[in-house]
Parts: sequence; structure tokens; C-alpha cells
Amino acid sequence: FIDTFDTINAENIYVLPNNGNIIMAANQAAGIYDKAHVYVVPTHSIGDGYAILSLLDLSGEPEDIIASMNESMEGVITAEISTSIRDAHLNGVEIKKDDYIGIFGKEVKASTNDIFKTAKETLDKMELQDKSLLLVVRGKDGTKEISSKIVEYAKTVNKYIEISETDGMQEVYPFLMIVE
Repeated sequence: FIDTFDTINAENIYVLPNNGNIIMAANQAAGIYDKAHVYVVPTHSIGDGYAILSLLDLSGEPEDIIASMNESMEGVITAEISTSIRDAHLNGVEIKKDDYIGIFGKEVKASTNDIFKTAKETLDKMELQDKSLLLVVRGKDGTKEISSKIVEYAKTVNKYIEISETDGMQEVYPFLMIVE
């Protein structure tokens, strides 16, 4: 963090860790850095960071900007679709090694041997019918075909939802699904 802070020519630096495991390290670095004011906004997912950046307004005092950032991520849910590395039984979900798993809120919500079915079950648990926005982020191993199927399914659940797709090229998750 310190090396990165040194490359930024700014009086105020806002850090969006986008991972709960990184927040403490970011806070420690911010606490010892003295060449600028560093503010750590406790984002826990890429979805939190995306929501903040899509509504970002840097006019005003840092405290007001941070309050706006925190407000921007209220109600945002980020689900990750990944591959299980072992057999398990978590939260009432039976998981087999190499099956696809859908995770949000730090819990496995779905697991099947079909990536689309896992994404669909995960979206169902995200209560998509009550949301206004869905962003599908394809990872390195995500395909446009499956992404299109996710989008079509979402439209059947909520015909008013605004949907976007993008290539994120993330390594670990073939798909991220961000709703608000």
C-alpha cells in the first residue's frame, strides 16, 4: 500500500479494499502514511467498489465523500460463482469437489455440477425480483454463452431490472453477479 500511495499525487487518497481480509492491512498502511490523507472505505467486494465508483462525486469534504460512498454500497450484494475444491456440507448445501458453487454473504448458497444452474439458483436466493440492477461480470473462464443465459433468466424473474454484462477477466471466479 505504501508504495502505491507514493505513486499517487493527491492530497486525499481513498482506498477501496474490496475484500474483508484486506481492510486491516489498508488501515494500518493509512495510519502510518504521512504524505497525504488516506481514507479507507470498508468495501468487502468488487460489487461494493463498483457501486461506489458508478456514483462517485469527489466534490466536497472527505467526510461527506466517505458518507456518500458508504451510502452508495447499501443494498449491494455480490455473488461469486466458483469451483469447489473439496466435498463439504455447508448451510444445508451439499457440495461435491469440482462442482460449481454460488457464494454471497460469506455463505455457499448453491452447488451443482452445471455452472448455469448454480448461477440461476444463486440469483434466486439473491431475491432478484426485488432488485433494480444486475451486473454480470465474466471471469477468465466465464463464457458469453453462459452469461447470456444468466441475463435471459434474470429477465424472466424481473422484467424491469436493468442488466449489464462485462468482461472482468478475474482469475478465480468465472462469474460475479452484482445486484442492487
